[in-house]
Amino acid sequence: MANKLGIFLAGGLIGAAAVYFTSPRSGFENRNLAKSAVNAVFDCKCEGDNCTCDTFQVAAKNVAQQAQDLAETVAEKGQEFYVTAVSKVTEFTSGSRAEEAANDELRAKIEAARQRIANQVIKNAEESQQLTEQIEVQASAQPAQ
Repeated sequence: MANKLGIFLAGGLIGAAAVYFTSPRSGFENRNLAKSAVNAVFDCKCEGDNCTCDTFQVAAKNVAQQAQDLAETVAEKGQEFYVTAVSKVTEFTSGSRAEEAANDELRAKIEAARQRIANQVIKNAEESQQLTEQIEVQASAQPAQ
């Protein structure tokens, strides 16, 4: 773990150096930017060319505090995202359950209509059969011409 951290920090320093030396700014501007960055990290106080900085330990505590603040912010944002995602999923699933209930009701109505149609067809077939029988009886009762 420490080896990976060292490689990461070395890569960061190499990248920073590459940016520093290839930037289109003048050397004076680059030195001022680097100086202000160091002052921000190490909490340095400068008066003219004389700068006094806190020790590395104090600077490390400052960086650690900033990292902890950042971690807390990320955790809060993650919690907000989680709550939002859960509410959206719940809203979606509850909406689909309501749709399923409406679909089930519609299916029941369709099935009832099918049953009524089937009953009517059976009734019509029975009436047709009775009429056919009546016609046959009447035809057989009449003398052939």
